[in-house]
Amino acid sequence: ESVRNKANESIGDINDVVIDKSGKVAQVIVGVGGFLGLGEKDVALSFDQLSFATDNDGDLTVTTEATKESLQSAPAYEKPGARRQ
Repeated sequence: ESVRNKANESIGDINDVVIDKSGKVAQVIVGVGGFLGLGEKDVALSFDQLSFATDNDGDLTVTTEATKESLQSAPAYEKPGARRQ
């Protein structure tokens, strides 16, 4: 799903969701920068930084106060290592 800023500009796409131990969404991983997935990096946004709504056609819209520049300068998200068994 595309993530848009308050100016309705696309600033990235949701690539993954991180669930906490209680089963709630803790973070949303957004791919920013690049073109057609090349040169893209993932950054983590806390779930409360996103707003979800439906438009007049019933399609989901996801917005954030974050800017494209702030996401591009944010540290890249790295998946935790494999679980120890």
